Amino acid sequence: MLDILAEKPSASFGFIGANTISNGESEGETNTQRFRIYTKLMLNFFAKTAFSHLEESSISAYLMANKKNKNFHELIPKIVEMFQKVYPDLIF
Repeated sequence: MLDILAEKPSASFGFIGANTISNGESEGETNTQRFRIYTKLMLNFFAKTAFSHLEESSISAYLMANKKNKNFHELIPKIVEMFQKVYPDLIF
């Protein structure tokens, strides 16, 4: 993400923290271990002054909208819409 940001300073990011499968059992999709770890990392590496951090723990989804974009407030609904096309159950 840092490499992408170096090339495109106004880039925004998002991810779904996949659920862990261990010994044939899945942890479920809500507030996954990856989601919890990645959330802490995102807050440490990408300040709230530079990004708007949006999270939906019920499906382990995380979005970061870059505040360097001129139309920042119009960007968030577009990012959510793009995610919803891939993940129809996504609600922010």
